[in-house]
Amino acid sequence: MNKILDDLFEIREEESSEVYMETQEILEKSKNTSKQEKKLVQFMKRLIKDENNIKQLMEKINSFERCIFEEMNSCNKEYYKLGFIDGMKLIEETREKNI
Repeated sequence: MNKILDDLFEIREEESSEVYMETQEILEKSKNTSKQEKKLVQFMKRLIKDENNIKQLMEKINSFERCIFEEMNSCNKEYYKLGFIDGMKLIEETREKNI
């Protein structure tokens, strides 16, 4: 059952990501993210004069961001499974009570 839920999550995640990416809202958020990244780089350049150190810091920040996204994705997958199981339980309960 767990493997089936994992597969369903992957399919749904891909579909929902595609739909979400097409909306204007994500474009605005993406622009804001880019602006914030530029501000961060400018701030780092004021504090750190060595370009190589800035590059290393950015790599570490990007690595950290990837870890956070992977963790969030893992949590989302578990929430998806719980929602699916809750839905199945609800169907079962309503059948038992003839609702």
